[in-house]
Amino acid sequence: MAKRELSKMTSAELEKLIASAQAELDSRKAKDGSVAEVIKLMDKLGITVDDIGGKAAKATTRKPVEVKYRDPQNVANTWTGRGKRPKWLADALNAGKKIESFAI
Repeated sequence: MAKRELSKMTSAELEKLIASAQAELDSRKAKDGSVAEVIKLMDKLGITVDDIGGKAAKATTRKPVEVKYRDPQNVANTWTGRGKRPKWLADALNAGKKIESFAI
């Protein structure tokens, strides 16, 4: 909140804002403290998130998309068929070549 906005508030409004902010801060501190206590207790008991049926964050890996098109003039130029067409392919198509001629 900008200082200018605060200066326009009445004393009663400022008191209400302070009380509201303090309540929010107390709530966050209590939650943080509770989470810390639970983590400590789990460590002490040797319990993991999986043991209590929770979901641990898992890393997701995606299989790379296979290349569908290759430039016969430069084999380093490839395209999977997803996203914007690369310049080398767009130029070739504009020159009258068929996309099928680049299919792998």
